[in-house]
Amino acid sequence: MLRAATSKLRRSARDTQVQRRAVAMTISCMKFQLLTVPLNHAAKVKLSSPAAAAAGEAISEIGSGGVQDSRDGVFALYNYARLCTLLMNFDKCVKTGKYPALPSMEDVNFSLLTDEAEWQLILHGVACYSDSLLEVLPRDELKTSLASCSGLHLPVSLNKVFVFLTTFCRDLSVYYSRVHVLEEPSQHRFPVMFARLYLLIACKQVLGNALDLLGIEKFEWM
Repeated sequence: MLRAATSKLRRSARDTQVQRRAVAMTISCMKFQLLTVPLNHAAKVKLSSPAAAAAGEAISEIGSGGVQDSRDGVFALYNYARLCTLLMNFDKCVKTGKYPALPSMEDVNFSLLTDEAEWQLILHGVACYSDSLLEVLPRDELKTSLASCSGLHLPVSLNKVFVFLTTFCRDLSVYYSRVHVLEEPSQHRFPVMFARLYLLIACKQVLGNALDLLGIEKFEWM
């Protein structure tokens, strides 16, 4: 994280702003990894070697002992940051006159989204985000607890939100890497570009809302 902040800000690793950003990004990633562990499992933290710790990577893995990618937190934050960067680049191009302004959603032809990966993001990502939140609290047990007035003692499956986020970010990354959204200016390409931009705006909103809900700080660049 320290190397990433140093590279992005183009300042020394001893710079206060660099260190604060590196600490903030590290905390967000640690929160992400810790919260992916089911509540009935013990969280295990694996420390890095002294050399890696000296380079600003004191923790190499957080998990419950099963097969788990310790980079999922970084990956989710990075996907959010690069969506922010893409949308900011589009706004800059609008200001310079390279692209026309984004039209209203009613004027966008979403039937131009014909790529299977685009509908994967819509149907298994954006459209089912609210369903993933409902899975956190079992509805049947919630009704029973409310009816008995005995207090809310419910099993919370918070890790299901992280499973959703991890899968969603992987699909998003594959799409983002394969499809060039901001193409060269061309009247016949603008309709497709606008539809794709709205899709990525929706993806950014889902990622941002989920991270906010979980109390994880997000960043517009990494």
